Amino acid sequence: MSDNLVIFGAPETTDDMDAKAVDVLDDAKQHAIFNRESYDGCAEIVRMAKAFQKEVHAVWDPVCTETNKAHKAATKARKDQLAPFVEAERIAKGKLDEWDREQQRKRDEERRQREAEQRRLLEEAQRKAEEAAEQGKADEAEKALEAAVELESMPVVEPEPEAAPSGVSYIDNWKAHVIDESKVPREFLTVDYTKLNKFAKLTEGQQAVAGVEFVNERIVRTV
Repeated sequence: MSDNLVIFGAPETTDDMDAKAVDVLDDAKQHAIFNRESYDGCAEIVRMAKAFQKEVHAVWDPVCTETNKAHKAATKARKDQLAPFVEAERIAKGKLDEWDREQQRKRDEERRQREAEQRRLLEEAQRKAEEAAEQGKADEAEKALEAAVELESMPVVEPEPEAAPSGVSYIDNWKAHVIDESKVPREFLTVDYTKLNKFAKLTEGQQAVAGVEFVNERIVRTV
């Protein structure tokens, strides 16, 4: 066990088990199979490694179980105590967002009204210029045309947004909601590996599926 890791209620690890761990790992790394005897010897390393794993489980499983129970109890208590505060935050944030969206809607509407008014003034100036030109009033036509050009080049004044409360900011968080899965482009679809793996086991990889290669990743099992 790492010297830097502190686990409350942890049993003391023995030098004997640590030595066994080093020996078995070294044997596994260095063992070479070149005949039947060495083949059987490698299987013996597997049996020894599994036997020592059982010893480790026997020591640590009770500690893990109790620690897990304590963790679950503490996590539940924390969650229960946090719940009303989290809910209050959610409700208040929802109201802040609703208000800010409504103010944005009003600003958008005000901007549209300003744009419409500017277009109206522009059309009126252009109409006056045309009427003055038709009536032979050159100076008046020129002034009306200058007014039209000035209006056309004038940017629409954006409504000033309301300052957010201290400590509050809004971050756009766009998300997708699929309304018709059959129309979703292929590049946004994912492969169902769970279903493919079940199919591979069922057919033992003997039935082809377009775009898929079935591979038998054998598991070595010992007793």
